[in-house]
Amino acid sequence: MFMHWTTLARVVEELRAEWAQHAGAQHGAQHAVPFLERLLLRGRHEVLILYRRAEQRGVLHSALFPGAAAVFRRPPAWGEPEGTAWAPMLWGATLQELHAHPGERIVELRTDAGTLWLLLFGTVQSSAVLTDAEGKVLAAAGARWQVGERFTLPQRPRREWEEFPPETPCEDALARSAAALGKLYARELCRRCGIEPTLPLSELGEAHRERLRSAMAALLEELLQSPKTYLLQAPDGAPVVSAIPLQELPDVVGVYDSPSDALARALRRWERWRQTAAMASALAQRLERLLGQVEHQIQQAQEHLQHAGELERYRYWGSLLLAQPELHQRGMTHLCVRDWEGNQVCIPLKPERSVYENAQQLFQQARRLELSLERARQRLPQLQALRSRLQEFRAHLQQSRTERELRMLERQLEQLFPERERAIPGGGRVRVFPLAEGYVLYVGKDAESNERLTFGFARPHDLFLHARGVPGAHGILRGPYKGRLPPAHLLEQAAAIVAYYSQARGAAVVPVAYTWRKYVRKLRKVPGAVRLEREEVLLVAPRAPAAEQSG
Repeated sequence: MFMHWTTLARVVEELRAEWAQHAGAQHGAQHAVPFLERLLLRGRHEVLILYRRAEQRGVLHSALFPGAAAVFRRPPAWGEPEGTAWAPMLWGATLQELHAHPGERIVELRTDAGTLWLLLFGTVQSSAVLTDAEGKVLAAAGARWQVGERFTLPQRPRREWEEFPPETPCEDALARSAAALGKLYARELCRRCGIEPTLPLSELGEAHRERLRSAMAALLEELLQSPKTYLLQAPDGAPVVSAIPLQELPDVVGVYDSPSDALARALRRWERWRQTAAMASALAQRLERLLGQVEHQIQQAQEHLQHAGELERYRYWGSLLLAQPELHQRGMTHLCVRDWEGNQVCIPLKPERSVYENAQQLFQQARRLELSLERARQRLPQLQALRSRLQEFRAHLQQSRTERELRMLERQLEQLFPERERAIPGGGRVRVFPLAEGYVLYVGKDAESNERLTFGFARPHDLFLHARGVPGAHGILRGPYKGRLPPAHLLEQAAAIVAYYSQARGAAVVPVAYTWRKYVRKLRKVPGAVRLEREEVLLVAPRAPAAEQSG
């Protein structure tokens, strides 16, 4: 989310104007001077500054996310702000000055009890720092500042764009110059002057340089005085806030009279875009991992088929050995014989086996190889078709832009490759077994994952299963219908899998207790131990998941 320092300056001026207007309306009132009511932290990257002036209340919302740092007046439609209490030493302090540093994405809120600095760089260094009158850090959010150390503003080297090395592209010099245009405004300035943004400074003529000097001053003035703020969309779907329309980003999402309104809207869009981008990244990683696995299996099958000639050789050697007179002779590492055409053939032998036993071993090897070659011949076209399908998924993923499209791809991929494990809240992983009719069985792997599965992941109307009277895995059976028991055959299938992951795995029949998760009570001081209410019991034969899923 692009927010230039000029947009930040306009947000500050907008707030000052509102406060001045309100102060005029409330002239002589006891509380005409604004003061800070509370400061709240929401997560690690958001600071909410609640202020009051007479009867007027408001919230400054400061986002410190890497890639999306901004400050704006929080819209009332967002509801009552919530968060963790932060920096109480500033609560009730009178606000003396609100200031945006020219050329920098830094806001300074000076009060009679300390100064709050908002460093809105859009990087991991974005932070909110509270200092006392001597400049010592009292509290910090975002980047790591040590309480008690002296706070100094980060210094950025300043030089004019013409002072950069001659080989520097024009857009880079303008973006990093003292004017701090940033890449988007730098490219816009180049286009307005008819200059290719990637052109090196060394190739700029004096006419172009003069045009850039005058156009830069005009652009900065336009950015500061713009009556509108534009919400644009980048090709990758990310929102961009700009004080002016940009030739590079013609897709206008909205036009706002208030920069705060534009920034608030942009932050919500950015959060959705970030979630969608994270989902797309996770899907892409999974696709590449699956493609790698399929490619490896194809390579293995192709290499296996190259050994087809060994099949006839094993049979040929076995037949020659059976034709020998001393079939019970042992202790030989090889035997040289004449074949049917009189050619000499040397056959390797196992010295601990007789000639006859070596022959039988060769025939067994031939049978095993024949079966594996047949499986490879059948499997290779299936693997190649699967690779083509995954490549189609990858092409669709590259074109997908919305969460709905990504969810659809995720479901289709899940049908091809059902997940066998998944992470659960609190850490750890559990086994996952998709059953028929939309039911999924989750099975813990140890005492800790059992506890997190049952008391952190499971819902009240999920079905809890456990082998009765013996240690074992917790099972959570989740279905498409809330509060409805699964069909009997699915319940037995789930119980058989849970019994398999208990210490009674070797028994012929295992009692498996089941009840709704809301009737499961945790026992203190014993990880994974539970007490069940309203339980029922099934007697099942433990069966491995592969056996269950194969029928």
